[in-house]
Amino acid sequence: MTTLDESMKVLGRTPEEHCVNNVRLMYRHMYVVYTTLKEMFGTAKAEELYWESWLPFLKQGIENAKKKLGIKKIKGFKDLAKVAQLAYLDFPCLSETAELTDDRFVQKITFCANPIYGPTPFDNYLDRADYFRNESWVTTQKLLDLYIEAAGMTEQVEGRLEKVMCLGDDHCTFVFEKRKK
Repeated sequence: MTTLDESMKVLGRTPEEHCVNNVRLMYRHMYVVYTTLKEMFGTAKAEELYWESWLPFLKQGIENAKKKLGIKKIKGFKDLAKVAQLAYLDFPCLSETAELTDDRFVQKITFCANPIYGPTPFDNYLDRADYFRNESWVTTQKLLDLYIEAAGMTEQVEGRLEKVMCLGDDHCTFVFEKRKK
């Protein structure tokens, strides 16, 4: 019996319940890390340190997706769309390709656990609003930039956000476009 099997037996959880609990804990942990860094170093330094930890995670997700898809190097938006859809499952986020051309890829995130499993119930409304303002709009742009870097496409691609669930939109929209020279 594995440690995972033992813990599920002791806790009386199904694999599905265990998975949901782990996702909840991951997002709770992210929130605690961010708020602790903010208290210790202020917002600007906290964001810098917070996002430093994301790049290896993003690179690993992209590498796993490329391997599963048999893609050695992401060569364009078609490859990026395939890799992004699979790699975003690591967060876990469900996504769909809303638009795909030779010059542009629009990814619509239809489900993300962060607004659901982020800061609750041990915080107040203002802390939660501050976290989502920083985590969602200001720093999700940083996440998009890091994602492009992790994909090895910094010279070719730029990205921007058009909608963000954590700020009340019904989905997130990530727009990847050919970098203007």
